Amino acid sequence: MVQSTFILNIISLLIETDEHEVLLRSQMKLLQEASYEYTGSGAIISFTTLPAICDYRLPVSTRILNGVRITSPQLNIGADANLFITEGVIHYLEMFSLDGNYPDSELQTYRLNQMWEGSPHKEIFSDSP
Repeated sequence: MVQSTFILNIISLLIETDEHEVLLRSQMKLLQEASYEYTGSGAIISFTTLPAICDYRLPVSTRILNGVRITSPQLNIGADANLFITEGVIHYLEMFSLDGNYPDSELQTYRLNQMWEGSPHKEIFSDSP
């Protein structure tokens, strides 16, 4: 399972209210972080999956879920997040800074907000470090 609470919180907010939320929540339990790539303007987290994830494959091949805004004292303006689904399975998460500057480590203090039209506007706050 994914070890990072930060990453789990972002994915959880992105999939909330999606038509395939139940399948995606089941997939979350079968993901493991494979790699973190910090690009200077963002971060890409790739996942490996356990074989049982095939039981929860989405009926659509490719999707991108977005609409979560990340704010943090470590970011000047904020960042957005995209979740990429390939062949019906969660593939990777991308975060990108709105001003092009993203730290080279996981954010410790953050606020996550659902921003898409029609979202429940749920927020998640980290505990202070």
